Parts: sequence; C-alpha cells; structure tokens
Amino acid sequence: MGRVTADELTAERFEGRAALEALEPEWRELVAASGVDPLCNGFTFVRAYARGWLDESGPGAPFGWVLRDRDGRAQALLPFRREPARGPLALGRARLLVDGTFDSDYLDLPTRPGAERAAVECAIELLRRERGLQALVLASVPADSTVLECWRQVAAERRLPTRERPDACAVSDLAPTFEEQLGRLPKRMRSKVRQARRRAEEAGATASWCDDTGRLDEHLETLFELHALRWQSVGEAGSFAQAPRRRYYGELAHGLAAEGSLRLARLDHEGRAICLQIGALIDGTYYQLQEGYDPAVDAFRPGIALRGWALEQLIGQGARRYDFMGGDSRHKRDWNAEPRDCRTLALALPRWRGRLAYGLRAAVDRLRG
Repeated sequence: MGRVTADELTAERFEGRAALEALEPEWRELVAASGVDPLCNGFTFVRAYARGWLDESGPGAPFGWVLRDRDGRAQALLPFRREPARGPLALGRARLLVDGTFDSDYLDLPTRPGAERAAVECAIELLRRERGLQALVLASVPADSTVLECWRQVAAERRLPTRERPDACAVSDLAPTFEEQLGRLPKRMRSKVRQARRRAEEAGATASWCDDTGRLDEHLETLFELHALRWQSVGEAGSFAQAPRRRYYGELAHGLAAEGSLRLARLDHEGRAICLQIGALIDGTYYQLQEGYDPAVDAFRPGIALRGWALEQLIGQGARRYDFMGGDSRHKRDWNAEPRDCRTLALALPRWRGRLAYGLRAAVDRLRG
C-alpha cells in the first residue's frame, strides 16, 4: 500500500487495560510490519507495563486510538498515558504508554510504512480534543525514526513550539565467537573478565540459566533482594523498592518466558545466589534489563563473572548485539558498547496554554543564547 493520508483514516478509541489487551493480535502485527524496536514497543512489554504501573480504568489508565483505513485494516497504533499531575499550574502532558518510569527505551508508534505522517497528524488532533492535555512528551525515540521526523515536520508546519534533547543508549555489536568478542574489549577489561571468571570458578561459584518457569517468581524475589542489597550498601533503596516495578517485572518475566525470549542468568556460591541478571533475547539482540548482586562477595566481581559467562552463552545462541539500554557510561564502553542516538521531543498541543508555555520557554532559551 502507498502513502496514506489522515483523511483516509478513522480513529477507534480504546481506554483501560482490558481494551488495551483486546488489541493483542493487531498490536503484534503492526509492530512486525512497522519495524519499530520489538522489546519496549512489543505487546508483551506493553501489557506487563500496563498491569504493573497503570490503573484498570480512570485517569491513570492507558488510552489511545487504533487508526483504520477504509477497509477496516489497522494502519497505526497511538498508545498514550496521562502524566501524573506535577502541580496545580503545571501543563497536563501525555506520554507514550510505557514511558515515564525509566523502564523503557526506543519508543515509537507502531505504524505501517506509508502511514507515518498521517498517524502523527491524527495523534495531534485527537490529543488536542482530550480534556486537560496541553502538551505531549515523546521520550527515547530512535534518532533515525521516520515517525520522529514526521513529528518535527508537522509541529513546524502548525507552528507548535517544541523542545528537543539528545538521549543515548549503549549497544555492542557482537563478534561470531566469545574469544573474538573478548579481543574487542580494552586490554584492562579483558583481564578483568578472565580474572573474574577464574576467581569465581576457583571459589566454587557456578553459573546457570533460570529455565524452570515453576521457580520464576522465586528467582525474581532473589533478584529484587540482591538489587536492594547493592543499593543499600551505598545508602539508597534501589528501583525495586517500588511495588509497581516489582509487579511489572513479574508480568514481563512471565510473558517473555512464555515466548521463549527470557534470559535470567544466576551465579551461585556456597549454596545461595550472589548475582542475577535479567534480559531478553529477541531477533538476535539481547536486551539487558536489570541485575543485582551481593556486595559482600564483591572481591571476585560476581557481576563481571556472570556477564562474561552469559555473553559466551548468548553468542552461542545466536545473539548478534548486546543492548545495555538506559544511558551511556564508561562501564558499558568497557564492554565495547557504542552509543545509540535517541531523542526526547516535547511539543505543545494546539491549545493556547501549551503554545504559550512552550513559546515563552523557547524565547528564554534564545535570549540565553
């Protein structure tokens, strides 16, 4: 099908978790057709996020639209959530459905090729009609996204003020073998990996995948506990102190396990787990989601030892890319990761409050030079 215009599309609204989950077949089809990143835009991730973080109904529930052509075929999904109120005078903002809690990257609109601009035009008009919304925030969108460029173009044509800033994730393209991959690491990091694995082996530590789905909840609780221990050692609570994040990870882990893409690595020492790392292997890319380790056994670097073991296993399973997600850092560069460019774009909706607030901010930025 060629390019689709907004006039050719009909918007079908959904609201609430049940309505969202009823879209599963079309959601999966559109994600595959659109070429958007399959993890955070995929239905398994979205469903888990909604069950963990969002309400079943009401202002805290997911909402959005399916855009259909004249034959009733879904051309695009517009999934959103309302940002919790930030104060009595703050703008009401919409975000993409799985954004706002630092759990997602590479977000985009699942859209058939040729319908990207029409989807953006429809989204702006539909959100304009939503009561209490004056702005839209699109976080961690891949810089090469066709839809992102459409947001920029339509906002410019309609004179909607915008703000944009760079984001970055860290990704390592993997060699065909583990030894070749080690050879790509900085010399000091190669030594750390080999030393950590050797020390773990000499101490009697053993690594394995947590493949028994009957014990998955038990493994997750261990992950949460180890993650908390790590952060408590530096005076912080850690991200799993939030019950919604624990629910979300539970839903996500079970969903990924059902699809065969969950990878939960565990390092045991003296009869107990000392490190766990959770991720997903999808279409040749391993996404590293979270990890936790016991800082009391940091002497033989359990995190490095387990990552080295898991990396060797993943390459053997056909992984071609290791995605650290969530920002760039020296630690990730040590594993031969390079930044993947993303953008966060915020724009005023066609309503006076949003235009005024964003326009004034843009004027201030220009004056500051």
